[in-house]
Amino acid sequence: MGVLFYAIFWPLTHEYYADMETKLRESVSVVDSYDVEIDDIERFVHDIYDAQTDTAPEWAITWKGELMTEFPPTVRILKIELPNPRLHDGISREMEMVKNDVRHTFMDNFEDKHYLSILHATDSFEDNLKAKAVIDSYRCKKEAHNSNRS
Repeated sequence: MGVLFYAIFWPLTHEYYADMETKLRESVSVVDSYDVEIDDIERFVHDIYDAQTDTAPEWAITWKGELMTEFPPTVRILKIELPNPRLHDGISREMEMVKNDVRHTFMDNFEDKHYLSILHATDSFEDNLKAKAVIDSYRCKKEAHNSNRS
């Protein structure tokens, strides 16, 4: 359980989702990829960061959440298989390198201050499970909302 890592392409990068996914697929096996429209993107950003073991400063999470409201409220979720995650203290060094490769490739398309707002990726087996729960809860909310509209 928890062996699939997750990458989230933030709304800031919506114009590059396909290219970013292609770049990611050069390094890892993408098992699934789908877009989720998020009704409350600021809350989603907070929930994703609350689900990770490694903590980020609250001001940075709030800033990122507010930034994402300036773009279409859709995230791309990718499930990634890492046969050799190269764990050190429970953190995947492989995922860290892959995540930074994508950021470096697309950084010229964004302001320097947006480097960490290009994508998010889980770093550990525990984070994988927690992120899955958050993502699934938002997908279920959306599906329930859509079925109520019918």
